[in-house]
Amino acid sequence: MVKAVVRALAVNAARGQLRSQLLFAKLVSETERANKASREELLQNAFEYKRRWDHELEQRKKFGVQLSDPIPHPDDVIIDVKKGQVRFIGPMTKEDKAKWDRMWDRVEECDEAIALYTNDLKLPENKRYRQIIENEIAYEKRIRAIIVDGIGEPRRRVPKPL
Repeated sequence: MVKAVVRALAVNAARGQLRSQLLFAKLVSETERANKASREELLQNAFEYKRRWDHELEQRKKFGVQLSDPIPHPDDVIIDVKKGQVRFIGPMTKEDKAKWDRMWDRVEECDEAIALYTNDLKLPENKRYRQIIENEIAYEKRIRAIIVDGIGEPRRRVPKPL
């Protein structure tokens, strides 16, 4: 309904109706002002979030306190001051983090498989066996590339116990 009203208002303004033009200009101006205020608030909150968590993580490191990292991690909050934009490049919730961890686990499994298969190539075997191993390496590399392309390289990971 709102879209239809705004569209009709814009059409009437484009047709030259003075009252529609004034109302539409006011609507656009107020919307732009609200969007700017919202962007500025997000930018300020992002700066404060990063500052607070960077300090907290520094204190934890200084005193040897090991707790789970915040979500989102401050390194995953990217602030572009020139554009006045904030981007998030990591998980945003506990559920997201669990999914990302599973995908990063899979990347690490790919790395392990690639290393094992590459080591197998050093063994003298027949051409058929060698081709199978090379296909497995290519498969693991494709899976790894798909995941890394989507969420990036594993980082800030605690090594899994053996």
